[in-house]
Amino acid sequence: LTYRYLRTKGNPIKAVEEGLDSIKKEFGENLKILSIGTTGSGRKLIGDKFGAELVVNEITAQVRGAIYSYPEADTIFEIGGQDSKYMHIIAGNLDNFEMNKICAAGTGSFIEEQIKKIGLNLDEFNEYALRSKNPLDLGSRCTVFIEGNISKALAEGYSKEDICGGLAYSIVNNYLDRVVGTRAVGEKILFQGGVTHNVAILTAFKSRLGKEIIIPQFFSVTGALGAALLTMEEYYKTKVQEEILEDINQEELVEKLFLRNYTGAIDKQKRTIGIPRVLFLQKLFPMFNIFF
Repeated sequence: LTYRYLRTKGNPIKAVEEGLDSIKKEFGENLKILSIGTTGSGRKLIGDKFGAELVVNEITAQVRGAIYSYPEADTIFEIGGQDSKYMHIIAGNLDNFEMNKICAAGTGSFIEEQIKKIGLNLDEFNEYALRSKNPLDLGSRCTVFIEGNISKALAEGYSKEDICGGLAYSIVNNYLDRVVGTRAVGEKILFQGGVTHNVAILTAFKSRLGKEIIIPQFFSVTGALGAALLTMEEYYKTKVQEEILEDINQEELVEKLFLRNYTGAIDKQKRTIGIPRVLFLQKLFPMFNIFF
């Protein structure tokens, strides 16, 4: 129906409240929330706060959202504000995945910090990077080294175009070398996450891999989309189960199963055993019934 892409600014609860308030204003009284699902780094905190029926990990949510948008996908590159993820898919199912462990050089927050240091905003960064003729080699091993190389390049008077171009390649190289590594990269590659807004980084990916990279429709909120789809599936599955149970008289069903194959007929040629339907004896009746 709709979505919001917001920065948490260190306060995820406030960001979610603002997002929900905005959506409620958009739909007014026509909006009825049936169920809530959460994912991402703050999924448990937000889930507890808003009474979520489903709390799902980021990898599962990202894959579900990606397959919904592009069923043929075999590889997912996802770079968010705080972490980056790689997922490999076979026949719609997760085959392999990896996340950045320590280094944050491939994440959105790091990119924003470096763009500010260069004295640009996001749009300007993309424009400068795409104009670069000789992108600088700023390294790709660690945030500290990349940051230091940017400061050194600025001090030595290198053009902002080549510094921006070098930064785009550093982000891509860091991701491919440290997150993807030797893992498989297919032919149907989806690029998703907030960093997808950076055209320069998308271009650097294409240049490094020499492959087409697909931007799904909901690239910035693919994880949220996946969580919503999984929550919807769980909601309707639970609803169907409840409706089935409502149509059945529970007491009649239990009695029927409990006395299954018991006729009550007495054979006068044999001894008759009486079993009181009380407490533990009642619980053991199905066994006694079969045994005798």
